[in-house]
Amino acid sequence: MACRCYSEDREARGAVHRRGNGTGRIGPKRARRSRMVLFGGDGPNGLLGDTWTYDGSTWTQMKSASSPTQRDGPAMAFDPARGRAVLFGGHDSNGRLGDTWEWDGANWTQIPVTVAPHTRFWESLAFDTQRGKTILFGGDHVQPNDLGESNDTWEWDGAQWTHDFPAAAPPIRSGQSMAYDATRGRMVIFGGWNAATSPATIYGDTWELGNGIQTPPGTPSATLNVFGLGTNFGSVNVGSAADGVAAFMLSSSGTGPLAVNSIALSGPSDFVLSTDCPMHGDPLPAGSYCMAIVSFTPTAAGTRTAGIAFSYNAPGGNQTFQLQGTGVVHPTTLTVSPATAMFNGGAIISASLQVDGKPFAGQPVTLSLLNGPGSTTQTDSSGIAVWFGVSFAGIHAGTYPTGIQARFAGSPAYAPSSTTAALVITQPVTTTYTGEFYVADITAGHVTIQVDQRTPASDPQFIDYAQTPVWVRVTLVGAAASSDFWVQVTDASNWSTTGFGVATAPLPALADGGYTVVAALVDGPSSTSPGSAVSSDDTRTGLVSSPTKGGYLSAGGAIATDPSTNTGDRHGYFSLQMKPGKPPVGNLVYSYRVRMDVGGGNLRDVDVWVTSTSITTLNGNSATGQFVVEYVDALTGQRYTTFEFSGGTFKLTFVNATGNSPAKFGLVLKHPDGTVFHSTGSAPSPVVVGRLVSTL
Repeated sequence: MACRCYSEDREARGAVHRRGNGTGRIGPKRARRSRMVLFGGDGPNGLLGDTWTYDGSTWTQMKSASSPTQRDGPAMAFDPARGRAVLFGGHDSNGRLGDTWEWDGANWTQIPVTVAPHTRFWESLAFDTQRGKTILFGGDHVQPNDLGESNDTWEWDGAQWTHDFPAAAPPIRSGQSMAYDATRGRMVIFGGWNAATSPATIYGDTWELGNGIQTPPGTPSATLNVFGLGTNFGSVNVGSAADGVAAFMLSSSGTGPLAVNSIALSGPSDFVLSTDCPMHGDPLPAGSYCMAIVSFTPTAAGTRTAGIAFSYNAPGGNQTFQLQGTGVVHPTTLTVSPATAMFNGGAIISASLQVDGKPFAGQPVTLSLLNGPGSTTQTDSSGIAVWFGVSFAGIHAGTYPTGIQARFAGSPAYAPSSTTAALVITQPVTTTYTGEFYVADITAGHVTIQVDQRTPASDPQFIDYAQTPVWVRVTLVGAAASSDFWVQVTDASNWSTTGFGVATAPLPALADGGYTVVAALVDGPSSTSPGSAVSSDDTRTGLVSSPTKGGYLSAGGAIATDPSTNTGDRHGYFSLQMKPGKPPVGNLVYSYRVRMDVGGGNLRDVDVWVTSTSITTLNGNSATGQFVVEYVDALTGQRYTTFEFSGGTFKLTFVNATGNSPAKFGLVLKHPDGTVFHSTGSAPSPVVVGRLVSTL
């Protein structure tokens, strides 16, 4: 496509082959300094963004610190009054452009504007010396709900664009040639095309723009069409713009210019009108059209209405349209995590707020307990609100299904939301094994666990086990296998004064041997999770199963002379089985608590568990055997294996092994190398709590 603004000079060399570039004359009034300027276009390898000047014989490429982007189809004209070449629009890989640039002979400068023609390419520019302004006409444009060829006229004064409305205008087109005839004071337009018709219309008409031209009055007529979303915007989130506009196209369809008296929007500020229609005495030429665009951004929830009224000098020239949209708030979702804590303890509570399924940051969320005073905190970038240092002081132990409340009050644009979560205040308790230590094969023994709420840290208001389910998981560990069963805790007969709970269950007939009974508080049947309503260390004891004939010994209790022993800590349990003429079998379970350095100066309360299922000698009132030792953190249950060992030896001495009366025990534990590991004293001492059965 040949350049529209210059004729080819076969002797000139330098600029690369191109099409769709912008050209214009620039220079002072003295002709010997004049230059032609070329910018951009479509070259052999794509769009160009270079600047060249031509002095009549030589092309020179110019360098500028800044310049328009690569493009084709821009329009360019020279403003001799200011010595500037003006460039507008064009087309690049992203679409039509609407920027304004000026070239001063050495550098390009982009001119910021608040009002400008719609983005377009293949428009025309020429300078009107009589008016002292650069004139733009037509081009292939785009605007909301409209694109394609246009026939609007604009003026550039070096600082701003002004929409001009002549009484008559050529039909819509792009690609036309335009030049100013200074002798007659006329802007002359020839040709162009309209690609919107099928086939495309190629024009060969000539038009002139200037003062003093007489335009036949003709007869005004108009059509008014609604495009876009029409008159109903539907449901739109409060504070967000509707995804589309109501577009009203007013076309001057008569033989004379149309006078638009007014376009008025009535209603709340949710609706905003913008229009390029001429008013205040400017005509809309026959064959031209203008647009009135209404956008909708609801400021509150509910149905919002407005009206738009058109008035013009043609039949049917007073029309009103009712507009409607519905404001809806963004849905929010609030979740809060349940919490479990000890009586009079504390915790951290967090909640998560989302809007439209995404984290909602920077919003106030109020967290509270049992509908009491709470704390309001802002959500972070992940939509999380955290309440630090929550104190549960004064809240009785128990389970509160809706004990934690979270609330987001909402705002005009966002729906409120609230939620609850369970709060469990755990009662510290102690557990004691009060069942049989000896079970005969032909009798049905029982395991019984007593739960005592009367600890120094407990809530003085007792938990009622009839209202708060608590279960005991009983693990029966034998020499070859172990088995579990679950028993529910019930209120003891004296619960009202003691707070005692009792869990008891029958034992099946057991094979001869020694067993370890481990009782742990859990939340329900078949559960292995620690109880949330109450909390206690596991209880362990020894149990012996023996036939009616033969010898057996069963006992349990804490040894009084053991320095770790106190009357509230029933540690130290023993169970042995003795059969005349048979290898001695049985087990020994003994534990004591110490405060020790587990590493790095970290002092912890640790339960030391000594367990033996190996009886090597049984002679009179003593037994010996080997044991293994485990170190278990009293609070967390963590094993400290670096201190543990196996292959140690024990000697258990007992006296008064008769009937159910308290017996005396002495226990010495030695390392594998024979050094003493732990001792209650070599002489038998009374047990604090225990029972002994013997038929030696």
